[in-house]
Amino acid sequence: MENINQHQLDNFNEAMLNVRRAHRLIYQYQRRMIDLIDFIRQKLDFPPIYNGVGGWKHFSDPLYRSSKNEYFKLSKNNWAWDFLCSYEFEYYLGEKFTKERANSSESSEQYAISLLQISDTGYFDSKLDNRLDVDNFIPEENSASKLLFYFELKPKQKDWIWDVKSIALSKRYCKSSFTHCHKTEECGNKRILYAFPMSSFINEESTILALQEFSSYVEKYAGISLTVL
Repeated sequence: MENINQHQLDNFNEAMLNVRRAHRLIYQYQRRMIDLIDFIRQKLDFPPIYNGVGGWKHFSDPLYRSSKNEYFKLSKNNWAWDFLCSYEFEYYLGEKFTKERANSSESSEQYAISLLQISDTGYFDSKLDNRLDVDNFIPEENSASKLLFYFELKPKQKDWIWDVKSIALSKRYCKSSFTHCHKTEECGNKRILYAFPMSSFINEESTILALQEFSSYVEKYAGISLTVL
C-alpha cells in the first residue's frame, strides 16, 4: 500500500473541514427554507405543514425502505445525489376550492400549488444530459438558486394534470433565465409556472411582495384571486 505523504494528508484534512462546514451551512439553509415555506403557506391560507404540506425529492431517486426493514435499501448503483434532498425539493401545499364557491355545497373549481426549491441551476443551465457530471455543470457563480411556483386550476369533474416530476427535470423551466409561463389545456385545466430568485425571499416584506406578484399573474391568466393574508 502506498504511503500517504504529509501534503496528501493536509489536502484530505482540508477537504474534510470543508465537508463539515458545508453540512452545517446546508443545515442552516434548509432550516431557513422550511421556515420560508411555512410562511408562504400561511400567507396563501393553506393548512399547517403537519396537516397539509407534502414533500418530494426530485433530480434523483429518494432512498426507500420497506415496511419490514428499518434500514434504507442501498446499492453501489445509488447516485450520490440520492442522499441530498435539498438540491431540488418540492413542497406541495395542497388543494383548495375557488373562493367564490368555497362555502357552497355544489362542486366547484379547485386549485393546487406546489413550490419547487431549486438550490442550484448549474445542471439546467448547461448543455449536459448527464446529471452526474458535476464538474461540467455551469460554474456556481454563474448559476442561480430559485423557487418555482406551480399552480393548477381544475374545472369540476376534471382530473389533475399535475406533472411536477417532468417539470422538475425540464431545462426549459428550471434554468436560471426562466421567469414565467401559462397554459390552458384542452380539458380546461389552467397551469402556471412562476419563478423567483431566492433573493426575493430575504425577509417577510420581500416575500409578501413576491406573493402579491404571483397572485396578480394568477388572477390575470387563471381568473381567480388568491388570498394573500
